[in-house]
Amino acid sequence: MTESLEQNTRPSEKHDVRAQFCDRVNPFILENLPLLLNAYENAQNKALDFQRRVGIGQKITLPEIDNYRTYLSEIKESLFSPLIHKISTETGNDQIFFTLLDARRHRIASPLFSCMDYARRLKGFINKENDLPNFHPKNLEIVSFLYSPEELRLENEDIGFYVDQTAGFNLGEKGITSEVLLPKDDEGEDVDVLVEHVPILTKEVFYELTKNALDALPHGGKIRIEVTVKENSVVITFSDTGEGIKEEDLLRIFEEGFTTKLGGTGKGLGIVKKYFEEILKGKFEVTSKVGKGTTFTITLPQSKKKEKDS
Repeated sequence: MTESLEQNTRPSEKHDVRAQFCDRVNPFILENLPLLLNAYENAQNKALDFQRRVGIGQKITLPEIDNYRTYLSEIKESLFSPLIHKISTETGNDQIFFTLLDARRHRIASPLFSCMDYARRLKGFINKENDLPNFHPKNLEIVSFLYSPEELRLENEDIGFYVDQTAGFNLGEKGITSEVLLPKDDEGEDVDVLVEHVPILTKEVFYELTKNALDALPHGGKIRIEVTVKENSVVITFSDTGEGIKEEDLLRIFEEGFTTKLGGTGKGLGIVKKYFEEILKGKFEVTSKVGKGTTFTITLPQSKKKEKDS
Protein backbone atom coordinates (compact mmCIF):
# COMPACT_ATOMS: atom_id res chain seq x y z
CA MET A 1 0.00 0.00 0.00
CA THR A 2 1.33 3.44 -0.87
CA GLU A 3 1.62 6.05 1.85
CA SER A 4 -0.06 9.44 1.70
CA LEU A 5 1.63 12.81 1.52
CA GLU A 6 -0.07 13.47 4.84
CA GLN A 7 2.41 11.05 6.40
CA ASN A 8 5.58 11.88 4.50
CA THR A 9 5.86 15.65 4.02
CA ARG A 10 5.80 18.84 6.03
CA PRO A 11 2.70 21.09 5.66
CA SER A 12 4.43 23.58 3.35
CA GLU A 13 5.80 20.74 1.22
CA LYS A 14 2.38 19.10 1.00
CA HIS A 15 0.87 22.33 -0.31
CA ASP A 16 3.71 22.83 -2.79
CA VAL A 17 3.39 19.30 -4.16
CA ARG A 18 -0.37 19.61 -4.50
CA ALA A 19 -0.10 23.02 -6.12
CA GLN A 20 2.36 21.57 -8.63
CA PHE A 21 -0.04 18.69 -9.26
CA CYS A 22 -2.87 21.14 -9.98
CA ASP A 23 -0.63 23.25 -12.21
CA ARG A 24 0.14 20.16 -14.30
CA VAL A 25 -3.28 18.56 -14.45
CA ASN A 26 -5.73 21.46 -14.74
CA PRO A 27 -4.38 22.88 -18.04
CA PHE A 28 -4.47 19.37 -19.49
CA ILE A 29 -8.09 18.90 -18.39
CA LEU A 30 -9.11 22.30 -19.78
CA GLU A 31 -7.47 21.48 -23.10
CA ASN A 32 -8.66 17.90 -23.53
CA LEU A 33 -11.83 17.29 -21.53
CA PRO A 34 -14.05 19.59 -23.68
CA LEU A 35 -13.34 17.36 -26.68
CA LEU A 36 -14.42 14.30 -24.71
CA LEU A 37 -17.54 15.98 -23.34
CA ASN A 38 -18.49 17.15 -26.84
CA ALA A 39 -18.09 13.57 -28.11
CA TYR A 40 -20.24 12.35 -25.21
CA GLU A 41 -22.96 14.85 -26.12
CA ASN A 42 -23.01 13.62 -29.72
CA ALA A 43 -23.05 9.98 -28.59
CA GLN A 44 -25.88 10.55 -26.13
CA ASN A 45 -27.91 12.49 -28.71
CA LYS A 46 -27.55 9.53 -31.07
CA ALA A 47 -28.77 7.15 -28.34
CA LEU A 48 -31.73 9.43 -27.63
CA ASP A 49 -32.52 9.46 -31.36
CA PHE A 50 -32.50 5.66 -31.40
CA GLN A 51 -34.87 5.71 -28.44
CA ARG A 52 -37.16 8.24 -30.15
CA ARG A 53 -37.29 6.23 -33.36
CA VAL A 54 -38.13 3.00 -31.55
CA GLY A 55 -40.83 4.84 -29.64
CA ILE A 56 -42.61 5.92 -32.83
CA GLY A 57 -42.21 2.54 -34.50
CA GLN A 58 -39.37 3.32 -36.90
CA LYS A 59 -37.05 0.50 -37.87
CA ILE A 60 -33.45 0.50 -36.65
CA THR A 61 -31.02 -1.76 -38.49
CA LEU A 62 -28.21 -3.81 -37.00
CA PRO A 63 -25.57 -2.06 -39.20
CA GLU A 64 -26.67 1.28 -37.68
CA ILE A 65 -26.09 -0.02 -34.19
CA ASP A 66 -22.76 -1.60 -35.14
CA ASN A 67 -21.60 1.73 -36.61
CA TYR A 68 -22.65 3.46 -33.38
CA ARG A 69 -20.73 0.94 -31.27
CA THR A 70 -17.66 1.49 -33.46
CA TYR A 71 -18.01 5.24 -32.89
CA LEU A 72 -18.12 4.69 -29.12
CA SER A 73 -14.99 2.52 -29.28
CA GLU A 74 -13.22 5.30 -31.17
CA ILE A 75 -14.18 7.79 -28.45
CA LYS A 76 -12.75 5.45 -25.84
CA GLU A 77 -9.46 4.84 -27.65
CA SER A 78 -8.77 8.33 -28.99
CA LEU A 79 -10.14 10.59 -26.22
CA PHE A 80 -11.05 8.80 -22.98
CA SER A 81 -8.12 6.43 -22.50
CA PRO A 82 -5.34 8.99 -23.27
CA LEU A 83 -6.92 11.53 -20.93
CA ILE A 84 -7.16 9.08 -18.04
CA HIS A 85 -3.61 7.80 -18.63
CA LYS A 86 -2.21 11.34 -18.56
CA ILE A 87 -3.96 12.24 -15.32
CA SER A 88 -2.93 8.90 -13.79
CA THR A 89 0.75 9.63 -14.42
CA GLU A 90 0.40 12.89 -12.49
CA THR A 91 -0.80 11.34 -9.23
CA GLY A 92 2.57 9.94 -8.18
CA ASN A 93 2.27 7.63 -5.18
CA ASP A 94 -0.06 9.77 -3.07
CA GLN A 95 -3.10 7.88 -1.84
CA ILE A 96 -5.36 10.94 -1.69
CA PHE A 97 -4.51 11.98 -5.23
CA PHE A 98 -5.06 8.45 -6.52
CA THR A 99 -8.42 8.02 -4.82
CA LEU A 100 -9.65 11.42 -5.99
CA LEU A 101 -8.62 10.54 -9.52
CA ASP A 102 -10.37 7.18 -9.26
CA ALA A 103 -13.60 8.86 -8.13
CA ARG A 104 -13.49 11.37 -10.96
CA ARG A 105 -12.43 8.76 -13.49
CA HIS A 106 -15.57 6.83 -12.52
CA ARG A 107 -17.69 9.90 -13.25
CA ILE A 108 -15.88 10.71 -16.50
CA ALA A 109 -16.38 7.13 -17.70
CA SER A 110 -20.04 6.89 -16.76
CA PRO A 111 -21.60 8.46 -19.92
CA LEU A 112 -19.40 6.36 -22.20
CA PHE A 113 -20.23 3.08 -20.45
CA SER A 114 -23.91 4.04 -20.37
CA CYS A 115 -23.95 4.57 -24.15
CA MET A 116 -22.06 1.31 -24.74
CA ASP A 117 -24.44 -0.67 -22.55
CA TYR A 118 -27.47 0.91 -24.22
CA ALA A 119 -26.15 0.02 -27.69
CA ARG A 120 -25.51 -3.57 -26.61
CA ARG A 121 -28.99 -3.94 -25.14
CA LEU A 122 -30.66 -2.23 -28.08
CA LYS A 123 -28.99 -4.74 -30.39
CA GLY A 124 -30.24 -7.52 -28.10
CA PHE A 125 -33.76 -6.07 -28.31
CA ILE A 126 -33.67 -6.09 -32.12
CA ASN A 127 -32.45 -9.69 -31.99
CA LYS A 128 -35.29 -10.45 -29.54
CA GLU A 129 -32.82 -11.42 -26.79
CA ASN A 130 -33.96 -8.90 -24.16
CA ASP A 131 -36.55 -6.18 -23.43
CA LEU A 132 -36.37 -2.67 -24.85
CA PRO A 133 -33.80 -0.66 -22.82
CA ASN A 134 -34.28 2.92 -21.66
CA PHE A 135 -31.54 5.51 -22.07
CA HIS A 136 -30.95 8.32 -19.58
CA PRO A 137 -28.32 10.93 -20.57
CA LYS A 138 -25.70 12.06 -18.05
CA ASN A 139 -24.59 15.69 -17.88
CA LEU A 140 -21.02 16.62 -16.90
CA GLU A 141 -19.55 20.07 -16.31
CA ILE A 142 -15.85 20.65 -16.86
CA VAL A 143 -15.51 22.80 -13.72
CA SER A 144 -16.31 19.77 -11.55
CA PHE A 145 -13.12 18.03 -12.72
CA LEU A 146 -10.60 20.79 -11.94
CA TYR A 147 -8.38 20.57 -8.86
CA SER A 148 -7.17 23.02 -6.20
CA PRO A 149 -4.48 22.41 -3.53
CA GLU A 150 -6.90 23.29 -0.74
CA GLU A 151 -9.28 20.46 -1.57
CA LEU A 152 -6.56 17.81 -1.49
CA ARG A 153 -5.86 17.76 2.24
CA LEU A 154 -7.22 16.22 5.41
CA GLU A 155 -9.47 18.51 7.46
CA ASN A 156 -10.88 18.11 10.96
CA GLU A 157 -14.49 19.05 10.23
CA ASP A 158 -18.11 18.27 11.06
CA ILE A 159 -19.05 15.23 8.98
CA GLY A 160 -22.72 15.98 9.61
CA PHE A 161 -22.47 19.05 7.36
CA TYR A 162 -21.57 16.85 4.39
CA VAL A 163 -24.27 14.33 5.21
CA ASP A 164 -26.80 17.18 5.24
CA GLN A 165 -25.50 18.41 1.88
CA THR A 166 -25.97 14.94 0.42
CA ALA A 167 -29.65 15.07 1.35
CA GLY A 168 -30.01 18.03 -1.00
CA PHE A 169 -30.70 15.77 -3.98
CA ASN A 170 -34.02 16.50 -5.69
CA LEU A 171 -35.71 13.24 -4.76
CA GLY A 172 -39.37 14.27 -4.84
CA GLU A 173 -39.73 14.03 -8.59
CA LYS A 174 -38.83 10.34 -8.46
CA GLY A 175 -41.30 9.53 -5.72
CA ILE A 176 -38.45 9.15 -3.24
CA THR A 177 -38.40 10.61 0.25
CA SER A 178 -35.33 11.12 2.40
CA GLU A 179 -34.68 11.35 6.12
CA VAL A 180 -31.48 12.65 7.69
CA LEU A 181 -30.82 12.08 11.40
CA LEU A 182 -27.96 13.99 13.03
CA PRO A 183 -26.87 14.04 16.69
CA LYS A 184 -28.63 16.71 18.80
CA ASP A 185 -27.84 18.43 22.05
CA ASP A 186 -30.27 18.80 24.97
CA GLU A 187 -31.86 21.81 23.26
CA GLY A 188 -32.44 19.99 20.00
CA GLU A 189 -29.64 21.70 18.09
CA ASP A 190 -27.29 19.82 15.75
CA VAL A 191 -24.01 18.80 17.36
CA ASP A 192 -20.74 18.97 15.43
CA VAL A 193 -19.35 15.50 14.82
CA LEU A 194 -15.67 15.98 14.04
CA VAL A 195 -13.92 13.56 11.72
CA GLU A 196 -10.59 13.96 9.95
CA HIS A 197 -11.42 13.57 6.27
CA VAL A 198 -10.81 15.01 2.80
CA PRO A 199 -13.93 17.11 2.12
CA ILE A 200 -13.87 16.84 -1.68
CA LEU A 201 -13.52 13.06 -1.47
CA THR A 202 -16.24 12.84 1.16
CA LYS A 203 -18.58 14.68 -1.21
CA GLU A 204 -17.66 12.27 -4.01
CA VAL A 205 -18.28 9.10 -2.01
CA PHE A 206 -21.47 10.37 -0.35
CA TYR A 207 -22.71 11.24 -3.83
CA GLU A 208 -21.87 7.71 -4.95
CA LEU A 209 -23.72 6.12 -2.02
CA THR A 210 -26.79 8.29 -2.57
CA LYS A 211 -26.78 7.54 -6.28
CA ASN A 212 -26.64 3.82 -5.51
CA ALA A 213 -29.65 4.21 -3.24
CA LEU A 214 -31.56 6.12 -5.95
CA ASP A 215 -30.76 3.43 -8.52
CA ALA A 216 -32.19 0.84 -6.14
CA LEU A 217 -35.53 2.70 -6.01
CA PRO A 218 -36.84 2.78 -9.60
CA HIS A 219 -40.43 2.78 -8.34
CA GLY A 220 -39.94 5.14 -5.40
CA GLY A 221 -39.22 4.53 -1.75
CA LYS A 222 -37.20 5.99 1.10
CA ILE A 223 -33.57 6.83 1.78
CA ARG A 224 -32.45 7.23 5.38
CA ILE A 225 -29.07 8.66 6.40
CA GLU A 226 -28.09 8.65 10.07
CA VAL A 227 -25.05 9.82 12.01
CA THR A 228 -24.42 8.52 15.52
CA VAL A 229 -21.51 8.63 17.95
CA LYS A 230 -20.52 5.46 19.78
CA GLU A 231 -17.63 5.75 22.26
CA ASN A 232 -14.77 7.17 20.15
CA SER A 233 -16.27 6.27 16.79
CA VAL A 234 -18.64 7.98 14.38
CA VAL A 235 -21.11 5.68 12.61
CA ILE A 236 -22.84 6.80 9.40
CA THR A 237 -25.51 4.65 7.76
CA PHE A 238 -27.03 4.99 4.29
CA SER A 239 -30.19 2.88 4.07
CA ASP A 240 -32.78 2.44 1.35
CA THR A 241 -36.02 0.50 0.99
CA GLY A 242 -35.07 -0.67 -2.48
CA GLU A 243 -34.66 -3.93 -4.33
CA GLY A 244 -31.83 -5.23 -2.18
CA ILE A 245 -28.70 -7.13 -3.26
CA LYS A 246 -28.55 -10.87 -3.82
CA GLU A 247 -26.41 -12.77 -1.32
CA GLU A 248 -24.02 -14.00 -4.02
CA ASP A 249 -23.58 -10.42 -5.30
CA LEU A 250 -22.82 -9.08 -1.81
CA LEU A 251 -19.57 -11.01 -1.89
CA ARG A 252 -18.49 -9.26 -5.09
CA ILE A 253 -19.83 -5.69 -5.00
CA PHE A 254 -16.44 -4.22 -4.03
CA GLU A 255 -14.61 -6.03 -6.85
CA GLU A 256 -13.42 -3.78 -9.67
CA GLY A 257 -15.47 -4.36 -12.81
CA PHE A 258 -18.40 -6.06 -11.06
CA THR A 259 -21.74 -4.33 -11.62
CA THR A 260 -25.40 -5.23 -11.98
CA LYS A 261 -26.47 -1.78 -13.25
CA LEU A 262 -27.12 -0.59 -16.80
CA GLY A 263 -24.21 1.66 -17.74
CA GLY A 264 -22.28 0.84 -14.57
CA THR A 265 -18.49 0.79 -14.50
CA GLY A 266 -18.09 -1.54 -11.51
CA LYS A 267 -15.77 0.89 -9.74
CA GLY A 268 -17.95 3.09 -7.53
CA LEU A 269 -18.25 1.05 -4.33
CA GLY A 270 -14.63 -0.07 -4.54
CA ILE A 271 -13.60 3.60 -4.52
CA VAL A 272 -15.84 4.27 -1.52
CA LYS A 273 -14.36 1.35 0.42
CA LYS A 274 -10.80 2.39 -0.41
CA TYR A 275 -11.44 5.92 0.80
CA PHE A 276 -12.99 5.03 4.15
CA GLU A 277 -10.69 2.13 4.98
CA GLU A 278 -7.29 3.02 3.49
CA ILE A 279 -7.28 6.81 3.82
CA LEU A 280 -9.53 7.48 6.82
CA LYS A 281 -8.61 4.21 8.62
CA GLY A 282 -12.23 3.26 9.23
CA LYS A 283 -14.59 0.49 8.18
CA PHE A 284 -17.10 0.26 5.32
CA GLU A 285 -19.66 -2.56 5.46
CA VAL A 286 -22.89 -3.55 3.74
CA THR A 287 -25.96 -5.57 4.68
CA SER A 288 -28.88 -6.25 2.38
CA LYS A 289 -32.01 -8.31 1.94
CA VAL A 290 -33.69 -8.83 -1.42
CA GLY A 291 -37.02 -7.03 -1.53
CA LYS A 292 -36.33 -5.14 1.71
CA GLY A 293 -33.39 -2.83 1.01
CA THR A 294 -29.72 -2.18 1.66
CA THR A 295 -27.68 -0.48 4.37
CA PHE A 296 -24.12 0.75 4.00
CA THR A 297 -22.38 1.40 7.34
CA ILE A 298 -19.34 3.65 7.70
CA THR A 299 -17.40 3.63 10.97
CA LEU A 300 -14.73 6.32 11.44
CA PRO A 301 -12.50 7.49 14.30
CA GLN A 302 -13.96 10.54 16.00
CA SER A 303 -11.60 13.53 16.13
CA LYS A 304 -10.91 15.75 19.09
CA LYS A 305 -12.44 19.20 19.21
CA LYS A 306 -10.60 21.93 17.32
CA GLU A 307 -8.39 24.08 19.46
CA LYS A 308 -9.51 27.71 19.59
CA ASP A 309 -7.24 30.20 17.89
CA SER A 310 -5.22 32.16 20.41
